[in-house]
Amino acid sequence: MSKVLSTFSPWSRHISKTVPLCRYFSQTTSSRKGISRKGISRKGIPRLVAVAAEYTTTEAFRTRSFELEKPVVFAKDQGSPAANLPALENWFMDEEEPYHTANTKTPRQPLSRHFRRFRNPMVTYEIYAPSQKQKDSLIMFRDSLDRDVHDDAIVRSWDNCFNQEAVVDGVVDETVNNIANRDFYRFTAPLRLFNKIYHFNKVLLSMKLPRISLYIAQCPIEDLPKDLQDDLPTPKILKFVGKGDIYGTSIWLGLVPTYTPLHRDPNPNFFCQLSGDKILRLMLPKAGQALFGEIQAKMAKTDNGRLRTEDMMQGEEREKLHDAVWGDNEAPAGLFEVVLEPGDSMFIPAGYWHSVKSVGWDGEVNCSANWWFR
Repeated sequence: MSKVLSTFSPWSRHISKTVPLCRYFSQTTSSRKGISRKGISRKGIPRLVAVAAEYTTTEAFRTRSFELEKPVVFAKDQGSPAANLPALENWFMDEEEPYHTANTKTPRQPLSRHFRRFRNPMVTYEIYAPSQKQKDSLIMFRDSLDRDVHDDAIVRSWDNCFNQEAVVDGVVDETVNNIANRDFYRFTAPLRLFNKIYHFNKVLLSMKLPRISLYIAQCPIEDLPKDLQDDLPTPKILKFVGKGDIYGTSIWLGLVPTYTPLHRDPNPNFFCQLSGDKILRLMLPKAGQALFGEIQAKMAKTDNGRLRTEDMMQGEEREKLHDAVWGDNEAPAGLFEVVLEPGDSMFIPAGYWHSVKSVGWDGEVNCSANWWFR
């Protein structure tokens, strides 16, 4: 049986300095009921667990976590600020027939009618499709747009990114950003595209083709319609620690699997899970810097890891960052993880390195929101 340690007990003096001095337990990473853990294979990583309800007050958060720059996790049923966000109930609902897979019948959590009312706002999407079969799924989706009621805005946005006319006489024009010569795509399109691809994934599933993994990544909350902004008010706890300034906000709305490589934030980060589960793997500032620097040196690069760059989302850099944090080899010193369910939240101090994955069945809706503050 694993021992649970807490900074608030005498056991804390025995914890290695490579592991954060917060309540945690070391265990083998395993599947939880109903959650697919495909691609989450590394074992024996210490896991940071939620603090007790008495430590979720503003004063406890300020003195025991924020001022000491220690990560902390809040559970939905033990005082998590995320549990009070209206988006948790207003944006998602089980309202459709479940997907069928070879092994399970899994209910999906689609976007609610309240959310789907807002069709026209332009948001930035990301798609990662490294295999030819995944690229074929993208081509099939584009073909479907010509068969459906024509949506000029979506067609124009899609073609501006993928430009499928770049293949002439079987020869790819390498100067054009098209499906054939890239793995990672970023483009702007109407918000309604998300729901359209969510439903098209059912067609792909019936044909045993890869589903499209779509991600609205790092979309500022203030760019959303006011009714959706009102569903994500700034957690009150953030107004009474530090200077009370909100530096930036984001929503992260995607179809599983989604992924953000190892990076660090220049400001404290308060992260709230709204739909589906996410796993965050974190490292202390010095340990993370050493690992990131080692990877950069192997590629003769000098990035600082403070930006979510396109280079780290594809190719060699993506592979090396992913293998270092999520691969099967021995975990780097100082690596620990957090599993967040809907309504959970966590504080990530400035400078802590972290990588994030959504977990669940492919095509499932996953959503988070965060506030950078100081």
